[in-house]
Amino acid sequence: MDDVYIPRNSAASFELFDLESVAVLKGPQGTLFGRNVTGGAIVINTRQPDPERLAAEGDVTVGDHGERQARGFVNVPLGERAALKLATSVRQRDGLGRDRLTGREQDDIDSQNFRAQALFNVSDALTATVSADYSDDRNGGRTLSSDTLGDDGDVRTSELGIAQRFARIIAGASAKLVWRMPQGEITSITAYRKSQSGETYSGVGASYTLLTTGSQSITSDADQIHTLSQELRYASPKWAAGDFVTGLYYADEDGDRQLATRGLTVRTGVLASSTLANQSVQSRSVAVFVDGVVHLPAAFDLTLGARYTRDRKTASLTRSDLLRPTSNFTVTDLSGSWSEVTPRAVLSWTPRTGLMTYLSATRGFTSGGYNADASSAAVFRTAFDPETVNNFELGIKSQWLQNRLRVNASIFRMNYREKQELVNNTLSGVLAIFNAGKATMKGGEFEVAYKANSWLDLTGSYSHLDGRYDSFVLGTVNNSGNPLSNAPRKQVSTAANISIPMSFGYAVAAASYAWKDSYNTGAANDPNLQLPSFGLANLSAGIESRDRGWRLLAWVKNANDTDYLLTRSTQVVRARYAGEPRTFGISLAARY
Repeated sequence: MDDVYIPRNSAASFELFDLESVAVLKGPQGTLFGRNVTGGAIVINTRQPDPERLAAEGDVTVGDHGERQARGFVNVPLGERAALKLATSVRQRDGLGRDRLTGREQDDIDSQNFRAQALFNVSDALTATVSADYSDDRNGGRTLSSDTLGDDGDVRTSELGIAQRFARIIAGASAKLVWRMPQGEITSITAYRKSQSGETYSGVGASYTLLTTGSQSITSDADQIHTLSQELRYASPKWAAGDFVTGLYYADEDGDRQLATRGLTVRTGVLASSTLANQSVQSRSVAVFVDGVVHLPAAFDLTLGARYTRDRKTASLTRSDLLRPTSNFTVTDLSGSWSEVTPRAVLSWTPRTGLMTYLSATRGFTSGGYNADASSAAVFRTAFDPETVNNFELGIKSQWLQNRLRVNASIFRMNYREKQELVNNTLSGVLAIFNAGKATMKGGEFEVAYKANSWLDLTGSYSHLDGRYDSFVLGTVNNSGNPLSNAPRKQVSTAANISIPMSFGYAVAAASYAWKDSYNTGAANDPNLQLPSFGLANLSAGIESRDRGWRLLAWVKNANDTDYLLTRSTQVVRARYAGEPRTFGISLAARY
């Protein structure tokens, strides 16, 4: 986000209002900017402060389930060479579910997000942008609903019988300097990010009062992540023969986590187990990258890039068994380092403006590490290996009919080695990262956008995936040949946007539909972890002023009220977590 890498999934979920662009980059990345990734990257850019005009935008939303949201930003010039932008988003919603044993709400929303950015044009050649953000969100946990013991037939109720909770704070600051010279452009990005989260939840989908075997597992999970990063990037001028980008990247991350797990005996609730794990992982990453394009005859371009990454991790774990102290252990300063050179090559052909075909080959790398959830010192000391992937892609990007029609298509193949998978080891009962020796993902994507006339825009997309574990043996369990987890074979989406001129301004409407094929959430292809296919429709309609200064919309999400699942659980009992039901509301937006 704004050239700053977000390192953890616990720190990557936030609401923003002042977005300028969102780009999804598929496959390995790392020769153009920042951190390296294997599967792809989501690049978010917010609107920058503007010294040339005073501007403000905002919207308010009300809906069912007590939905209330207010968002907005204001841009204030500070003289001719500086500006300040303030943005906020505040949202609240009642719970979509409840625990029928305690009566507590679940799947509610209480979120506050704030962002400040200041831009300074220090000189004609030097620009500085300073940013700071803060987010606070909390809720009553997820509605993990049993579909076996205690099931009342309603996915919006759970039978957990405990006070779940979730709370998280995310904050950060960054400084970006851009120095433009005739000899090229130098960019420096210095950033600090912090996240702190805590969650108490039941890993078993039914209260101990309903169970007949096993125990109810209750987990309290708290972590703190601190990340300092520095990127220095140089972009050459656009010469007739080509251009290039090169840079250095450094990241220093300290992560501390406290994981407490209790097991409550069936019927009685007597403490059957109680463990506490204090985990600490320090990660240091340094890298150098370069990527350049050479313009060849006959409208061909050859792009070559490479990245050298070296990661070092130091991990410590103190695990205490409060009922069986003989199982206690402490391992400190366990250290390992991993490095890799990851190249990139792209041959593209642009026979005319608006038409490009390309063939690319890219290698990606994710370093190894240690499983801090290990139940023994021996398991903790055994590192999982780094993951690599070779990605090959053939595609076309094109525009037709005076740019009213856009057609993009691609086919690709990704060959993984030592693919890192989060799985449950049935031998140890520990959810941890293990390496799948080999895995293959191949598929294709097709997307089309058509401006049918001045008031109607149509879009559609289709993707097909075929992913398999070629070699994945974990103890006595052989997952080889199983489909890759969390990889639906087919996905389809379509959308229409309408803006019809009227005497008062515009009548506006939008409709979208997205369908996802069934898929399994586990590497073992357990039928109890299979999620069925589903499709969701969203609709909106309203009016807008002639100068686009205000808009009033009525909307409905999941208009077909589809019942769909986000995940399943097989811990002691079968349980499921459902997606949001049909919701509706009204939004009023204005800009100045």
